[in-house]
Amino acid sequence: MYFKVDYDKVSEVGNSLVLETEKLNSLYMDIVEICQSINENWHSEDSSIYIYRLIDFLNRKVNENENLNVAGRVLKDISFMYSEQDNRWLKELVQNLDVKGKVE
Repeated sequence: MYFKVDYDKVSEVGNSLVLETEKLNSLYMDIVEICQSINENWHSEDSSIYIYRLIDFLNRKVNENENLNVAGRVLKDISFMYSEQDNRWLKELVQNLDVKGKVE
């Protein structure tokens, strides 16, 4: 099977995913801090329900974000591994051609 991979582009997409998920995670942490101030300033049955639901929502979003971060790291690793393998094959091919040229 033959396929062509633009390793730089795949790595770039992976880097972008990692960077953006890190920024998003920072925003989620800011929301957690805001949520703590809500808890300090609003005491009622409604507030505990609201805070519980907000925390539940944030936990789900943080988990989704972590999955995106993992996907970005995997893309970077895949790009590196395929690039390295192609470079090894090219080096072996060049060495084999040099050997064959000298023998003949």
